[in-house]
Amino acid sequence: MLFAGNLVSNARADLTEKEKKLHEQLKKPQSTSAPFVKEFITPIICSVYVLGEEKDLNELKQALENPARPLYIGASDDFVVFCEIKIVDAKKIKTDEVDSIVRINGEVQPMDKKRIVGRIPYKFETINVKKRDYSREDVVVTAPEPNEKVKLNNAIECYDVEGEYVAF
Repeated sequence: MLFAGNLVSNARADLTEKEKKLHEQLKKPQSTSAPFVKEFITPIICSVYVLGEEKDLNELKQALENPARPLYIGASDDFVVFCEIKIVDAKKIKTDEVDSIVRINGEVQPMDKKRIVGRIPYKFETINVKKRDYSREDVVVTAPEPNEKVKLNNAIECYDVEGEYVAF
């Protein structure tokens, strides 16, 4: 089973003209006595996929539909609204064209090297909990252009989620 959710950060993607003007004004630095610049996450839509057992996914779905407190990405004023949450069956496939971010290595590379987006944190290992000391493992990833697939030099295992090929 697979959880699939679309989230909207900070605002809906279908802003009115008045809301668009206000949003543009908010992105401009304001004169202030404080010596800092605050960046805002612009309205975005992301698809989030979680692989798991149906019982666990139902619990996650219920928690997102009825959160105990506001959900956000980054700063506490970058609110998140889930606009579509569903649990679907996903079929495991092998393909060289993927709709999601993909970890790359010596064997798997994008055909278009411009699609390599960089190094991201992948896993944290505990060194000393009391000192809050952790090590971080990074991976290099590639990502598709919106509404396109990333073409890879080798086929990888991924999941067919309602016609989109998602790698984990």
